[in-house]
Amino acid sequence: MILICGLLLIIVVSYLTYLLIDIRSLKQQLTSIGNQQTNQELQMKSNNPFLKNLVQETNQLLREKKQLQQAVTASKKELDQAINNISHDLRTPLTVAMGYTQFLEEQEVDAYQQKELLKKVVTNLTQVEERLELLLDYNRLSEGRYVFELEQVSVTNVVEEALLAMYEAFVAEEFELLPTIQPGLTMIADKNALTRIVQNLLGNMLLHGVGPGEVILQQEQQGGIQLIAKNQLLQPIMEPSRLTERFYTEDLSRKSQNSGLGLYIIQELVTKLQGKMEISVAEEIFEVKIIFEKL
Repeated sequence: MILICGLLLIIVVSYLTYLLIDIRSLKQQLTSIGNQQTNQELQMKSNNPFLKNLVQETNQLLREKKQLQQAVTASKKELDQAINNISHDLRTPLTVAMGYTQFLEEQEVDAYQQKELLKKVVTNLTQVEERLELLLDYNRLSEGRYVFELEQVSVTNVVEEALLAMYEAFVAEEFELLPTIQPGLTMIADKNALTRIVQNLLGNMLLHGVGPGEVILQQEQQGGIQLIAKNQLLQPIMEPSRLTERFYTEDLSRKSQNSGLGLYIIQELVTKLQGKMEISVAEEIFEVKIIFEKL
């Protein structure tokens, strides 16, 4: 009996010693993992169910921590790129406007030249205003401060007014735009949000596309409303599926850098108005289709 108890004691002590060695090894592994960037996970030798479960849970936490670190790194990189794009977005037209203004101050020009130069100053300052509006829209949307006031809105009038307001900009870029607007289309919406959608859509065409382009407003057979914008591209889109991500940008027209907020804001506003947006690219023809279902 004493011999059996002695053997059991030896077995228990040996097992506990084995567990302590494994626990000490796990502690050392955790310290090592915590002090460096690594994909290493905890390894154990014993088959103790408690320790095994503990190691599995710890490894899951390590994987989640790694994913979080990667997300933070990607987010920081995205933010740095966005700040760079936005700075360029604002700085370029401001620099051009300042250059024209300085020229007017230092040089004597006739009335015609002065008028033309002032037009260019206004054009560049208008670009700054539009890009600041994008930033304000993004900020209000991301903070949930964009207030929607629903009413009966003439979609036809909103699209026609936006086209008229941007007519000279398209002419200046020699961008041929062919509108097909169905009269009398209305829906329940926030007029300001709907206007921003159309303005951003046209602005995106002008900034990234080349003519000829089309803007089509029509009613679906099911009674919903479709707004379609098509334009040519100078080069293929590398990642079409990412175009609605905030701050994602591709220099599709080789005209300029941009903040990458236009399509993101369009999609957010369309979603808020219970619509959906589809993007398609075929043979360097870029198409955005916005659909508002009949309520």
